[in-house]
Amino acid sequence: IYYTKENIIDKTDESFLNDYKKYIVDTMEKLTSYGNSTFLVFNKKIKKLLEDETRFNILGEKDYPLIDKLNDKKYARELLKDKVPILNMNWINEKLDFDTAKMIVNSKKMVIQGKVGAGGNNTFYVDNKYKFDKYALLCNNEYYLSKYIEHIPINITIIIGKNNDVILPPSVQLIKLEDDRFQYVGGDFIYSQKFNYKINEQIKKYSNIIIEELKKKNYKGIVGIDYIIDNKDNVYFMEFNPRFQSSSFIINKYLSKYCLTSLAELHYLAITDNCVGNTYLYKINYIFLYNFKRFI
Repeated sequence: IYYTKENIIDKTDESFLNDYKKYIVDTMEKLTSYGNSTFLVFNKKIKKLLEDETRFNILGEKDYPLIDKLNDKKYARELLKDKVPILNMNWINEKLDFDTAKMIVNSKKMVIQGKVGAGGNNTFYVDNKYKFDKYALLCNNEYYLSKYIEHIPINITIIIGKNNDVILPPSVQLIKLEDDRFQYVGGDFIYSQKFNYKINEQIKKYSNIIIEELKKKNYKGIVGIDYIIDNKDNVYFMEFNPRFQSSSFIINKYLSKYCLTSLAELHYLAITDNCVGNTYLYKINYIFLYNFKRFI
């Protein structure tokens, strides 16, 4: 809400940070007036901004460096390259010309994707020299280069806990190509129910493998995983989203109505090593799919 204000010019300016902190603190005071509250802080910059606010119960992440790594697409793909299928991508860290890029991917239509970015930011569709030069430079000549293919982008939300894991149903990501950028504009949980057995089994298998890999890194809590499905129903891992996502509010509406919980509560239970409970697991894993279409 605060970031929609038109008066934001420089987000690193001290006056902005002071004003932003005041907005956060005022909001926290309002929320605590309703009763006891715990505030979960994903962003390490905000955690540092609030480090002197001892009157609030603020719970930060235990491993911010790990979150930074998981947000890095190169790190994520290197971590899983021998564990799950990943689309053929070429890591580029030098200046290339368009003709060389076409030879590398064997196509004129390609995708340039920077190391970090959420909601489609830093991911560009390229089909000519002008676009290629522009977006390669925008990524400082460090990016993934891949052939553009027809595909279905999907996302799945997972809660990783010490004792339990919750894998929520997948959604199809609604992507709009705008100014050569692949922009996320919403999630469709209904269409994903039409996935065939092959697709669902791959999602389940790869998600369980990824959960085990993240547990080896001692990761706990919420994480989103992006996959894509090609025209032969093959599923490929794309990236991690170690945070709440744009689709989280849709899931929360369902969880609140039918399961008497929320993603925030499940995340809190996971990062504090509490059990999410058999009742939660039963309702989420077995009832979610049957009621979701009626709920929407």
